[in-house]
Amino acid sequence: MAVVVSLLGFSGIQAQSEEIPYNEVNYNLLNTILFASAEVGYEFFIDYDQSIGAKVLINDRRNFRSASGSSKYSTNSLQLNYTYYFGVENPGSGIYAQPFIKYRFGSFKEEVIMLGTEPRQIKTKMDSFIIGAGVGYEWNFSNSFVMGPYLNIGRGFGKEVKERFSALEWYGGFAIGYRF
Repeated sequence: MAVVVSLLGFSGIQAQSEEIPYNEVNYNLLNTILFASAEVGYEFFIDYDQSIGAKVLINDRRNFRSASGSSKYSTNSLQLNYTYYFGVENPGSGIYAQPFIKYRFGSFKEEVIMLGTEPRQIKTKMDSFIIGAGVGYEWNFSNSFVMGPYLNIGRGFGKEVKERFSALEWYGGFAIGYRF
């Protein structure tokens, strides 16, 4: 009996010592192509199926709005997240769920033309604290190259933003990344 317990304990130690990458850097390629914005992230794996991360979003957009016509965004964001992966074949793979907190800062300018008046520019301060959740899928190739789509929804708490836009916002992307 002692031999069986020792062998089980030894195999458990071997499984735990298997080397997996603990770091990932990623980039949202889709938003750069469609909206000329950049989203760069870092994840640290705290377990086989869990990570904590941070993202920097430059030229951030609300609900996939572009800067065409008379509208102009000048916003950036910082985001912190926790990710739980449901895949079992590779570390940090498959379907995942991701609660997050995000802080957006900057402004939105829009030129308004009313009949019989001169055009005027309206500026909305976009500073807002956002809480939300996301879902996605991540393919893991040899524990080094990863990629996959995701979709997030969040609720913003900025007073001026809520007066001009909906408090709910959604966004997504297609990220590529490297684990090391």
